[in-house]
Amino acid sequence: MLNLAIIGAGEIARRHVNGFALLREKGLKGLQVRSIVDLNEENAKSLAKIIGGIQGFVPRIYTSTEKMLREESDVQAVYICVPHSEHHRVAIPCIEEGMHIFIEKPLGITMRAAWKIAKAAQNKGVVLAVAENFRRFLRYRLAKVVLDRLLIGVPRFAFWIDQKVFLDYWGWRHHKLMAGGGWTLDYGVHTVDILRFLLGEPYEVYAVTRLFEPQRIAGYERKIQSDVEDTMMSVIKFSNGIVVNWSWSDLCFNVNDEWNYIRLIYTSDGSMHLEKGFWIRSKRLFQPFDREDVVKNLLAMVSPKQRSEWFPLGFLGKNWDDVFAIELYDFIKAINGERKPEVDAMDGLRDQAVVFAVYESSVLNEPVRVEDVLNLKLEEYQKEINEKLSIS
Repeated sequence: MLNLAIIGAGEIARRHVNGFALLREKGLKGLQVRSIVDLNEENAKSLAKIIGGIQGFVPRIYTSTEKMLREESDVQAVYICVPHSEHHRVAIPCIEEGMHIFIEKPLGITMRAAWKIAKAAQNKGVVLAVAENFRRFLRYRLAKVVLDRLLIGVPRFAFWIDQKVFLDYWGWRHHKLMAGGGWTLDYGVHTVDILRFLLGEPYEVYAVTRLFEPQRIAGYERKIQSDVEDTMMSVIKFSNGIVVNWSWSDLCFNVNDEWNYIRLIYTSDGSMHLEKGFWIRSKRLFQPFDREDVVKNLLAMVSPKQRSEWFPLGFLGKNWDDVFAIELYDFIKAINGERKPEVDAMDGLRDQAVVFAVYESSVLNEPVRVEDVLNLKLEEYQKEINEKLSIS
């Protein structure tokens, strides 16, 4: 029996619990949640009640990680779902107790914080997995098959652009010392993980970030100051020659304030819309990702071993609950020694190194090498966070 603790009982933890419920429905009974930690006891109780309905008993409630660690000697693994500023503060004490770690992205609030977690896990010999669920959606698995098999030729360049209107206050995510940065980090680390999964390793970033609208709306006529960016534009060069334009803004005002997402990869014989499908130019043929025969044909190209890892227990990654279940199953397999996590510590480090390369480039007003950020040679943007949070 694998005993799990969940630290942080907010919305993302509830999504992970949905995945846990699906695994239980599939007959995977060798996992149970023994305890839940949250500063807000009511949040913890609410989540505990949901879990109790899934596994038949209610987990114990704690309002501090320290107390949970003192009293829960039978917990072997933890899910960490707390604000970015708390990742290293929560993860390292758990690692020191020999617990395996499944941690929400980004791995750390800065590169230095992330390395502290990664090195602690390596020294203790525990599993460290980073929550990157987007790559587990079926459409991204299919996209990788298309690109790896060169079904539309060789990838050349791509556009990943998020055009949205969002002026609301989103709690701690709008404060640099709690979040580490804005949407570039909070969502962007997902973006980078998908780009790395599909296209390879980035090596250089040139970027600009801006904060145009520091006043955020928090309820009727109440405004709170934000100190993280609301707009970012970047060019990312990959080691294989691919170039990506990755940009986003909260301030794309239009007639209906509609949100628009562009996810396009262009190749030597066509293109791919990551949300829709792919175009084979030489055949004048569009293949949608949601058509049954297209899915069947692409899955037939995947090896049995890869299929068992990508789509365990029949989960195809067609919805959020699926991908959270797949993530948890992958973590369990890693703990059992059957394979390393799909997104391990080094993946987590490399994902956020690209993100922090964006910030460092904007501060320095010049292109920066991802390796220099990864290896802590560039920390100008991160310096304030490290100093004020005593991250050495």
